[in-house]
Amino acid sequence: MTVTPADPGESAVGCYFVDHLVKAILMVDGQRLETFVHIASLPLHASTFTALRTRAHHLQTIVFRTSIQSNLRMLFNQPTQWASAGKLKELVIRTCGGVHHGKIAVHVANGVFGQLQKLGIIRCGYGDDALFEAVNEPPVWAIGVLKRLDIDHADDREVKALSIIHVQEIYATRVFTTGLIDALNSGGWPGLQRVYTYSQGNGSGSQILQLKQACDARGISLLTGAVPYGNCSCHNE
Repeated sequence: MTVTPADPGESAVGCYFVDHLVKAILMVDGQRLETFVHIASLPLHASTFTALRTRAHHLQTIVFRTSIQSNLRMLFNQPTQWASAGKLKELVIRTCGGVHHGKIAVHVANGVFGQLQKLGIIRCGYGDDALFEAVNEPPVWAIGVLKRLDIDHADDREVKALSIIHVQEIYATRVFTTGLIDALNSGGWPGLQRVYTYSQGNGSGSQILQLKQACDARGISLLTGAVPYGNCSCHNE
């Protein structure tokens, strides 16, 4: 992760070598990358993120892990459609403190990422009341129904924000049962057919019953078998 000087005309913040390498690949004319997986201890440089968003036309899978932090909040929040929107099927965002659940949901609704089939939001997020309020009146849904949404490590407000997404299956781990119940009772996740949890939860028996009732009322199957992403001791389902 050697720091190298910034390119002329760029921010004074230098890039790491891996940023230069990734950006060089993305800038090659005619490149046809189908999968991009970035697992790191430091975020992408802004210029590398921009190149990924504007140059990678053929990506079908994108995995970010610790890739988007506070330095990329403004860039990520821009409603610019990604170049890969025509082909992207799977997007996983994990441990990225620079993304907001409300903004992700609005991006998905507006087709910023195209017609996704699978979306995973894992242990991400930051506090911004305005972005949560933006999903109180959901935008017009511009794409088809997703096949699968994975939610791990989300509080009630984050779950509610994601509930504007039209999806067939949800895999929910380390999500408070009350958040799921409220979202389901409010008509969240149009098109939902199945909810998978890690177990029947460690909440009270009444909460588990309420979750099943909320699912039954909409003809949704409540199942187990969702696998948590890594270990965590701060809260359970």
